[in-house]
Amino acid sequence: MGDAKKRAKASYIEAMQMPDLPEKAVNTLYRQKRKEAAIARNELINNLRESPTEKKLDKRMRDLTSRMGTAENKAEIYQGIRDINAKRREIEKIRQQRSMDITRVESPSRGKIGKRKGEKLHEKTINDGMEGFNSLVHDNPFVGTVDVNGLPLGGRANYNLQNQININAMDSRSVFIHEMGHYLEDVDPNVLGLSKKFLERRTAGESAMSMGDATGNPNYSSGEITKKDRFQNPYIGKIYKSKWGVTVATEIMSMGLQMFYEDPAKLARLDPDLFDHVYAVARLYE
Repeated sequence: MGDAKKRAKASYIEAMQMPDLPEKAVNTLYRQKRKEAAIARNELINNLRESPTEKKLDKRMRDLTSRMGTAENKAEIYQGIRDINAKRREIEKIRQQRSMDITRVESPSRGKIGKRKGEKLHEKTINDGMEGFNSLVHDNPFVGTVDVNGLPLGGRANYNLQNQININAMDSRSVFIHEMGHYLEDVDPNVLGLSKKFLERRTAGESAMSMGDATGNPNYSSGEITKKDRFQNPYIGKIYKSKWGVTVATEIMSMGLQMFYEDPAKLARLDPDLFDHVYAVARLYE
């Protein structure tokens, strides 16, 4: 371990008696974690590369399909195709497990569901969603219990900055994880601070525009604005400011954790900078 990292960890241990870390220690840990993120990102991308076995399977599949029109024993060909597809599914299952091994943390956070109220909730979805969030974020001292309020079907999920997630029974686990990303920013000032800096850096010099114009979706309200940068989804650059002009939240960790859960390799390919940020922040206290 380098001297800079030792000093940063020592500062962190000392600072854990305080509400948050010294900014210098946070920045040092964040930079170190981004270096680790780059290694994990390359592992994810390499994991997607076609293996020699897959190349052989593709060659065999082309051979079988080319004989479909002339072969007498079509049953044998169909069985061969089924065997190839089964092998491909097996390889994909292994690949998905490797991706999970790379993106999941060894010591999960201990987030819990608190009070449940409102409309009927899909219990398995929110329980699995919390488990998914905990698996992506290293044990964070700020993470605790969050209340969940059931919305009517069709209601738009949100986090209300008062320790409560509002979600409807048709929303998915990844939507719940998205809202937990907002919760994480809300309860941990270091996470919000780093995400604000990331958003400011990525969108420096860019003018804000309405979400409707950025996406072509007329369902957004006129007050929803974004700086779309080169994000794969303009929603990632959405701006949340108080009436005093202070940024109170971002979509960086919410969208980032959702993409980590759904398809981390895609995020690694399309936006390595965002991937590294989410990975680093999720492991800040590792």
